[in-house]
Amino acid sequence: MAGNSEGSTKRRGVGKPFRPGVSGNPNGRPRIVAEVRDLARRHTANAIAALVAIMQKGESDAARVSAANALLDRGYGRPVTGGPVMLDEIDGTLSEQGRTIIKAMAKGKLTPAEASQLLSGLAAFGKIIEADELAKRVERLEGKANDNHKEQG
Repeated sequence: MAGNSEGSTKRRGVGKPFRPGVSGNPNGRPRIVAEVRDLARRHTANAIAALVAIMQKGESDAARVSAANALLDRGYGRPVTGGPVMLDEIDGTLSEQGRTIIKAMAKGKLTPAEASQLLSGLAAFGKIIEADELAKRVERLEGKANDNHKEQG
């Protein structure tokens, strides 16, 4: 049995093998990580120069694109993902809204993943609307049935 669970047969759950107040890393982050980071930072100018050279004269499109992305990520940070998606006009019927999403993706305003998520949400919303409409129809039919029953009785 592992040393961190001695004296206890009760499982603590996934990701929680230690008792409260007991660290799984009592010595902290290894010093070597800081040393490697500092060493890498000393070569930043050379690394940027190498990326620029690959971007400008790389033998494949993939190498040039990769170098350009690496430079942009370091200069401006990685693009933020997972934020809200804004579309100018998304109204009309559900099929018109779906068409708007597809057109936005085709124009590059949305990534395929964002378009897929929006279309999934739109489909789920359509099912909610359908369920509401069916419930209203059932209520109306039950009301008519009750009215007919009262007239006959």
